[in-house]
Amino acid sequence: MTQENLTDVFASVSFKGARHGQVRTLSGFKKGIHTVPDIANETTNRFLAKICESELSQEGEALYQRLRTGLGYKRRDLTLTVEPPFALLHGKEFSLEIMYDLEREAPSIYQIFTTLSGLSCVDILTKDVFNEICAGLFDRFTFALTQTVKVEDVIDAIEAFPRPGIKVAYPSDCLECSVSLEGFLGHIQCTTHSLDIVLPSKSSPQAFLEGFEALRGEGLPFDDLISTLDLGKD
Repeated sequence: MTQENLTDVFASVSFKGARHGQVRTLSGFKKGIHTVPDIANETTNRFLAKICESELSQEGEALYQRLRTGLGYKRRDLTLTVEPPFALLHGKEFSLEIMYDLEREAPSIYQIFTTLSGLSCVDILTKDVFNEICAGLFDRFTFALTQTVKVEDVIDAIEAFPRPGIKVAYPSDCLECSVSLEGFLGHIQCTTHSLDIVLPSKSSPQAFLEGFEALRGEGLPFDDLISTLDLGKD
């Protein structure tokens, strides 16, 4: 499969990661005044937005300073907007978003989602200073698909025409499937709108690019999987 074929299948790419913490440990949580949420909904997430403001602002500012000085950006090259529960760093070559959200199954725990997107220049992903700043933030490399994919069709295609080294697992509702490739430590998650390369631990953008190249260049059947996705288009 050529690079042109890949751009036909993928609309955009992004890097994602998630961290967790106890709501009661946030600096805005006042013991004896506030109570830990027992449900995740619009009201309790508004509460989270208020009590996470200090941590969110501090992390956003720290990243702003490190990116600005490390990449040699001028004032117009990078901006920081903090609107809890979101913080957005918008650079001339990328966007980096931080978002706080309550864990739905355990609302006493908050999640911090970090997303790197809007990449206008792939070269920035290979810069040592950028990778040092972003190290440990991401565990997922997401490809947004140009068209909706029927996950059932992807599963059926893999099961009907087995390819050496590819195994697929999925829940009964088939809303997603997880594909493992022999020789690759992570796994690939397929949904109706995206294909994610998931690593067992958080890493830098460059590590994901190297893993992606390994999937395509060391005899692993990644391109066969992409062809299967193409067949599953809605």
